[in-house]
Amino acid sequence: MIVPVWGERYAARFTELTLPALLAPGNVPELAASLTTEVALVTQRALFDVLRGTESFRRLEKHCEVRLIAMDDLLTHPGYYGLTITWTLFRGFTDLGPAMTDTWLLFLNSDFILADGSYRSLLQRLNANARIVLAPSYCTIEDEVVPLLRARVSAASHTLSIPPRDMADLMLDRLHYTVRAKTINRRMYRIQHVDQLYYVVDNDTILCRQFPISIVAMKPERVLTRAVAIWDFGTISEACPTSPLSVIADSDEFLMLELRGRNVASDQLELGWLTPSRVARSLAWWTTADQRRCSEHTLVLHRRDLPATVAAGGEALADFHRRVIAELPEPLPHDDHPIWTRLHTLHDEWRAGGSAAKSETSDLSGPRASTERPIRERLTLGIRALYRALFGSPPRLGAGHPDFIDIQPTIALIERLAVAARTAISVFSTPRAVVAPSLREWFDEVCELRPEDISGDGPRADFCFVELTRQEMMAFRELHRRLRNLVRPGGHIVVLYRTHGVEPLAPRDVSFIMGALPTSDVAVVSYRGGRLSSRLQRRWDERLAGIRKRRRVAAARFAVAALLQAPIAWLVNRAAQRHASSGEVPPGCTSVLIDITVV
Repeated sequence: MIVPVWGERYAARFTELTLPALLAPGNVPELAASLTTEVALVTQRALFDVLRGTESFRRLEKHCEVRLIAMDDLLTHPGYYGLTITWTLFRGFTDLGPAMTDTWLLFLNSDFILADGSYRSLLQRLNANARIVLAPSYCTIEDEVVPLLRARVSAASHTLSIPPRDMADLMLDRLHYTVRAKTINRRMYRIQHVDQLYYVVDNDTILCRQFPISIVAMKPERVLTRAVAIWDFGTISEACPTSPLSVIADSDEFLMLELRGRNVASDQLELGWLTPSRVARSLAWWTTADQRRCSEHTLVLHRRDLPATVAAGGEALADFHRRVIAELPEPLPHDDHPIWTRLHTLHDEWRAGGSAAKSETSDLSGPRASTERPIRERLTLGIRALYRALFGSPPRLGAGHPDFIDIQPTIALIERLAVAARTAISVFSTPRAVVAPSLREWFDEVCELRPEDISGDGPRADFCFVELTRQEMMAFRELHRRLRNLVRPGGHIVVLYRTHGVEPLAPRDVSFIMGALPTSDVAVVSYRGGRLSSRLQRRWDERLAGIRKRRRVAAARFAVAALLQAPIAWLVNRAAQRHASSGEVPPGCTSVLIDITVV
């Protein structure tokens, strides 16, 4: 078994959690009882004594031989991590020479935590005819998971023994943002660099395709003397070119939890959806035959028995995968891969440089006009009628209203979902809410609540509509956890947040991604508007605010400006509607609409 460990932080994590998980009864103890086992820790010389001095290391030595192998000469710039991990993995076994073709080589990263019994399942594969065994790891938010893992470490035996479904339960509620960004049926946000595809079957089950899947064991067909590609770009082809892949797809058999810092790759997150074309563009410039071969296998992570809908979910994921593959050019060769050669160049330059050492929504009419001037009243009533013909009356706005692009799709969604619902919850606090106060138009029973009133207890409704301010939206992730307990399974929670043209929403607003978007259930997010929509809304609200200061003069000016603006707003709304289904966040986004199915 080869485990690369470098850096004091990773060494501490390895001895605190990774090694205790290896010491679980169904892992190294069972492995060592069945096969002659040696663990090779490839690490820095300065960490030799640090590792030897830990209780978990000493307990490992009771089960098998442990060898420390120096890798100081292999260190490179942290940004060139792919080189170091590849070189250290090779250093862990190349000294075997020809004997490697008769030896099972096992691989584990120092921050991967195994569920108990994972190596027991692996043994069955090693005793069969396979020569290369793969299994997925799933990324979790490190600062949320580590305290829970620490609490499970036995003080007496220094073991971390967590059954697969218990570990899956721990993981599914704390999946990393990069995992959620690669989930094709949670269309909330996405990531630039796509190497995995996920599909949520329900809150207890997710399916996955990975480019690539981790190599957990191999018995090479031929002797490998040096690395010619980044580890997971070409090792399968180099070590086992003719062997079929033995993939442990079910988390009940083999489960690896991967620790990842909360903000890792946050610069790659952006609001919007993954489409086959976008994924294909990401994969086209770097994927090799090995990685695409891995992606043909469907993997499953679950904490309960598999639901009846898992087959349909698998087909939906497979269909998305087929559409991605259909748009890809031929895979890149793994040897002399442009990323590999570029990393070598950067590493050489780094070494040569010596771096190794260093307002309410108002009604136009306002108060009724005085009856002493009937002609003025008739004029006012005429303008009001024209206004309503062009701009509608909340919540049903006309196509010439600048807010039409945000409100009309919301009403259309509510009307579609209301067909199968009778009871509803309306959640809002802002006096600028347009739709939430009118929910009784579509439902027989409506309970109105403020966000702070929601405790998560009470009878379940068929539907919930939430209209939030910016501040409330940034905390919706937590609100959703309470709110979903008030909606029956299969019911919907619909959330509307409007920027009013003055609260910019950037595609890479990480605070919005982490605070506003739910971490469970199945959500689809739509983004509306554009620069012109934003500008029109801002001017509209400014003129409305002016009416409160100089009522008669400002109202007249507002009426004239609104009538002149109506054709422009109509054209802008038409154009914005055409682009609304793209899943992209338009510059000048005016609203976010989230449709959440409670599962």
